[in-house]
Amino acid sequence: MSRTPRLFAVTAVRALSVLVVAVVFATLPVWNVSDSKAESPPISDSQAKAAFLVNIIKYVTWSQESKLSRNIDVGVLGRQASLDVWKGLNGKVVNGRKLNLLVSSDLDDLTGCQVIFIDASAIKQFTRTLSHLRGEPVLTVSDVEGVNPLNGAMVNLTIRRGRLSFTVNLKELRASGLQISSNVLKLATEVLK
Repeated sequence: MSRTPRLFAVTAVRALSVLVVAVVFATLPVWNVSDSKAESPPISDSQAKAAFLVNIIKYVTWSQESKLSRNIDVGVLGRQASLDVWKGLNGKVVNGRKLNLLVSSDLDDLTGCQVIFIDASAIKQFTRTLSHLRGEPVLTVSDVEGVNPLNGAMVNLTIRRGRLSFTVNLKELRASGLQISSNVLKLATEVLK
């Protein structure tokens, strides 16, 4: 086989994989949180963020993947009243692993989680939480606004003009032994290296 058909095949496969990831993310009903159709009520910002978290977990790999249990423990740090929507994640299956959800306003209750979402209601604990988890194989995701992305979580969510967007701190991900699909990085509004 000559190099030209092989190069074309490799390029086509890469393009197809980027397209698949883009379609998965773009077709989520959570991307446009202000879009309300007559047949279904609009989803809340919290519902959009919860759905995004499930989808981002699909594209993250832990360097110690073989040591992970058959489940993925997802901790949500924040006030209980604003976090009830997250309970819908409990029991969902992502990449063959069941999500176990823990919701608490105390970081100590979330020890051992592979993913921690830091809700804006936990802003007083934000810096301490990230310092405590720095270098640990824990995916940190947050919606705390007004924080320098370099000092933020690995994935920072924002909703602008009714659309969910995100930045990725690749340096922190790598320092913690986590990898994220390059196709997801292409969808981020900013990637910090």
